[in-house]
Amino acid sequence: MTGRGGGLVRPRLDERLLSLGLCHDLHEARGRVMSGQVLVDDRPVVKAGTRPPTGASIRLRDERGHPWVSRGGVKLEHAIRSWEIPVDGRVCLDIGASTGGFTEVLLSHGARQVHAVDVGYGLLAWKLRRDPRVVIHDRVNVRHVGAGFLPEPATLATLDVSFISLALALPPILPLLHPGSPGIALVKPQFEADRDEVGPGGVIDSESTLERVLRRVTSMVQGLGLEIRPLLPSPIPGPAGNREYLLHFRKPDGP
Repeated sequence: MTGRGGGLVRPRLDERLLSLGLCHDLHEARGRVMSGQVLVDDRPVVKAGTRPPTGASIRLRDERGHPWVSRGGVKLEHAIRSWEIPVDGRVCLDIGASTGGFTEVLLSHGARQVHAVDVGYGLLAWKLRRDPRVVIHDRVNVRHVGAGFLPEPATLATLDVSFISLALALPPILPLLHPGSPGIALVKPQFEADRDEVGPGGVIDSESTLERVLRRVTSMVQGLGLEIRPLLPSPIPGPAGNREYLLHFRKPDGP
């Protein structure tokens, strides 16, 4: 590819994955990049438009050891089993569905329907796109969903969002939840912290900073009138090695 000045323009990361035969199409490639499954010179890269150096080593993170379409499935499965959350027969709202790790776990536990919501387009794994129990809501910013977004109230919500705080993502979905319904949110401290609290590479290394950020998150959730349980550490780290936590919340029963 040649740029405006006549020089060669390096291919995008998603295009490189396709040319290397590591993904079947650009939708899969972009989903894998955004979910942290792609390593460039052994470092995770989460932007599909990145243009790696010509000689860079590009590979997929070793995903063996779990059956899900993404590592997110490992995290949600851990939460559901640890908290013994019943999923069977529920209408679920999955915010930040991406490739569908959370969606797949919900279906495996008997969800009647999963509304898979993501600001991106075409990221959901093909086998989930074909599942009649999955309703796809692409190009939807969670901050802009309204009370009539779902045809019926959801009875379980999950959130796995990046580059946005739960303080912005959680309030808009509460009107979509039936009273008494539980929810599980993946807490990513680097997206909840102030800019000066995050170290190089987007990693929070300071224990005191991490604790302070987590306290802010739990206080924010309680301030929304939700009941919560103690945070549960994620069984695996985030893409850049950040520690993540699972938060169980419950919308209070109605009058």
